[in-house]
Amino acid sequence: MSTQKMSSHLLMGSLLALFIALSPIIFYSYRFGVFPEGKVLETSLFTLTSQYYENLNTFFWVLFGKFVPLYLLCIWFFTCRYWWFWSILIPIGMYFFQIISLFNDEFKLKDEPIDLIYIFPYMILVGLLLLFVRNKILSFLELFNLKERIENQIKDIESE
Repeated sequence: MSTQKMSSHLLMGSLLALFIALSPIIFYSYRFGVFPEGKVLETSLFTLTSQYYENLNTFFWVLFGKFVPLYLLCIWFFTCRYWWFWSILIPIGMYFFQIISLFNDEFKLKDEPIDLIYIFPYMILVGLLLLFVRNKILSFLELFNLKERIENQIKDIESE
């Protein structure tokens, strides 16, 4: 394996490890005083007012409690090479549905609660999108591995 390939593998693995290592920081960011204890968050870009929760800190605690597992499951789905990777889509869909329900409760996107029958098309769309991205990543990795094997065979032939 060439030095450039090893460094690209090391870089990709290091980025994945960094994203996984950041997950507790993302989850506990509500404790670091990033979000106000009150119902209103005013910035120069927007104003966010909590309707359903007591304060924005609670809203972000619930949001990150759903987002971080979804984030980690997506990383697992994209990097899994086993035949059962399809089953990871089930909890991904569940967490996605919970986040949509959370935003519906907080921002009243719809007057009635969102049932699973209404969110099912969105889950299918997200699942298809995840499959598309995963297949693109896997085809890139397979081409990279094929190129590596061909170069190793060429080196073996040259050394003989």
